[in-house]
Amino acid sequence: MKMNKNLALSVIIFLIIVAGPVYASGDSDKKDPGLILDRNQSSWPTDFTLVRDLIRRGAFISAAGLLEDMYAQNPDNREIVKLLLNCYIELKAFPKAELLLKRQLEKYAFDYFYHERLLDVYLKSGIDSTIDGHIEGIFERFPGNQSIYRAVIARLVDYGYGEKALNLIEHGRRQFGNESLFALERAALFEIKGDYYAAVQEYLTAIRTDTTAIAPADRKLASLVRHPGAAAEVVRALHDVLDSLPDDVYALKVLQETYTKDGRFEDAFEISIRVDSLTDSKGLELFRYLTKCWERKLFDQVIRMSEYVDAKDFRKELISEYKFFYGEALYRTGRYHDAVAVYDFIYNNYPQARDKALALLEMGRIYRYGLNDFDSARVYYDSVVNSYNISPAHNAAWTEIAGLHLVRGKLDSAETVYRKLDKWSHSDQSREIVAYNLGMIDFYRKNFDDADLAFRKLMTDFPRGFYVNDALINSLIIRESKEVYAEPLSLYAEALYFGARLMPDSVRSRLETIIERRQSPLIGLSTYKLAGFYSGLGDTVSALQTISRMEENHRDDYFYPYALKLKGDILRQDPAGREQAGQIYKELLEKYDSYPFIGEIRETLQQLDMVQPTI
Repeated sequence: MKMNKNLALSVIIFLIIVAGPVYASGDSDKKDPGLILDRNQSSWPTDFTLVRDLIRRGAFISAAGLLEDMYAQNPDNREIVKLLLNCYIELKAFPKAELLLKRQLEKYAFDYFYHERLLDVYLKSGIDSTIDGHIEGIFERFPGNQSIYRAVIARLVDYGYGEKALNLIEHGRRQFGNESLFALERAALFEIKGDYYAAVQEYLTAIRTDTTAIAPADRKLASLVRHPGAAAEVVRALHDVLDSLPDDVYALKVLQETYTKDGRFEDAFEISIRVDSLTDSKGLELFRYLTKCWERKLFDQVIRMSEYVDAKDFRKELISEYKFFYGEALYRTGRYHDAVAVYDFIYNNYPQARDKALALLEMGRIYRYGLNDFDSARVYYDSVVNSYNISPAHNAAWTEIAGLHLVRGKLDSAETVYRKLDKWSHSDQSREIVAYNLGMIDFYRKNFDDADLAFRKLMTDFPRGFYVNDALINSLIIRESKEVYAEPLSLYAEALYFGARLMPDSVRSRLETIIERRQSPLIGLSTYKLAGFYSGLGDTVSALQTISRMEENHRDDYFYPYALKLKGDILRQDPAGREQAGQIYKELLEKYDSYPFIGEIRETLQQLDMVQPTI
């Protein structure tokens, strides 16, 4: 009776699982967790499932034995050869791999795959003369083939034979009569060696001479500019290029980026003006530089470039957005009235309703958060809601109006506005903001059951939202405290309410009272909030003292890592504290990797050049 093929395969796989150590023919000293096989059998399965399973499990000896028999029966099967070759290489059986490949090359002399795999074998074995001889043989077999030449160079680089690769590039340039050939590969090799000057020269050569290399060379050059310690050599190389090609716009742009990264803003500013003139872009290059400075939070440079653009006599419609960057930079640097003047200019001179509405919103924000002039802020927000039915601006203005009601302690009025916004809002972000604030209003009123319900609903409706973590914390402390620790919970709700109303003395007294009583699960959270409260006031000494209290008494509290992160954030604002801040961030990364701030911590460590980026 014939056995069903699937059943037979199942039996074989079962044997794999239960079989003990195997001693492959000719390797009785090597143990391999594979099959006990009769090597003299002639009826081997043609299905590769068993072989791949052995390889997947690391049973390379057993897999090689099986494949050798399959190869003996079918030496022209390319898949068998590839799998057998992989097994030999894994087992470091280089003589067997070499013999197998030479047999294939006798039949398929022009199949580059086998030439390349034989080169891999020689590179792994590390015998220079063998490597050189095989490379010469490849080029004799494929004369004048630049693609294969490039592939061989790449193989040498992959295996760490940088000097051989450089010598091969020089030889190839002479052979093909092209001094710019393989510039991208040569640049990468110079970069590996730390010869940044030569690397820049070669990357620029690749960009000028090879259209297929422009994108990768541009990426690599941009990365090199950011590499620690490379800036001086990059600048020297670019200056030498510009001595002979003073109007090379690409080199100028790279030089501008290098100056910016290296903090040489005066030079970067001048380069951007030069590029704008050379390209006759009517301010577009100036705007690009301004935008890069904005992205890096270089607000003084944003202001400087904005004022330069203001003074220039050309039409600015294409770069009109620079005024918004200008106003924001002035706001961020504390020049509130100057920022209002910029937004007032936008409102009076820009024709688009959207721009006018945004300008009003920004002026309201400056009066609200910068100058603490709530009445003036309310005038601007009212202007938006009454004059511009533009959904994002309209909703943003109403949200700020609701916040002003909270500041004045008008919870009913705030709730009314948020209820309206709940009907008007279409984006998840807006709906989540409304949901969270409605929950907080219940929390301020000490309607803890309603607040808990609102927070849990938010977590369900917006599982990836911005307020999920806050909602989770609020929900947990309500359920932990409302029965047994009702008084501390009431004090905590008052502290948050007074915080929303901008009443700092009342916030501090409530939090201190919770901490002093020592008998509630709210101590850790209150200590962290108190430290954040001091930090927000700019009183870093009191903030650090509060965190020290937590380190001494509540290191096991869930909120201790939050306080530790706050300590790192405070310390890194001072150059003298950057190293200590970095050590704190590393501790957080190692010990508290499940906390929601870990992504931010990793990014901060990258900015401090203290950890490698994840891929």
